[in-house]
Amino acid sequence: VLAEHALRRLMATRFRVEGQVLYVTASAGVGELAKSEDSLEQLFLRVDAALYRAKESGRNRVEVALPPSQ
Repeated sequence: VLAEHALRRLMATRFRVEGQVLYVTASAGVGELAKSEDSLEQLFLRVDAALYRAKESGRNRVEVALPPSQ
């Protein structure tokens, strides 16, 4: 929810650069450390995969990392 709110705020913000107005979009992968995880590295790998799913699904979106059992 927080990541989606941040993306909406970012999209609504106009940036002025050298006299031009720019709009910025972003993609995000989010997740949480599961009790069954061995390390933060596993979490980062799952979140990274979620980020790439977001980019491949049209960008400017949030994807949640799948739990380790899936």
